[in-house]
Amino acid sequence: MKLSQGVAAILLMAAGSVAHAEVTSTFTLTNDYNWRGVTQSTKNAAIQGSVDYAHGSGFYAGAWASNVDFGDDNDANVEVDLYPGFAGGETITYDVGMVWYTYPGSDGDALDFPEFHVGIGYRWAEAKVHYTSN
Repeated sequence: MKLSQGVAAILLMAAGSVAHAEVTSTFTLTNDYNWRGVTQSTKNAAIQGSVDYAHGSGFYAGAWASNVDFGDDNDANVEVDLYPGFAGGETITYDVGMVWYTYPGSDGDALDFPEFHVGIGYRWAEAKVHYTSN
């Protein structure tokens, strides 16, 4: 239920200002979903996709999904990430946002967690810090 409410909120925000926005999507087929050096699919193939919304004001939001396999001890089989943020600048750039990692169908919400980030850049160089309490 939380997932459908989150998706509905993103769609409502997007509907209000479609004229000044861009919607894009991705589709990926990979032989291993690897996140920060750790396999998320037990070194098996993964199908991934995203839908992203970007407004001229700098606001952005999106959803990304992939199949996952954490082994026999965990029943999660899909990951859905929801992310809003705000970015901008030309020569000096900035990005502030968060990602809510969810695993629908797994045991309760034990695997779900938020991650926050802030970044700054100058021309071609960028530094970004991510934080999560989990």
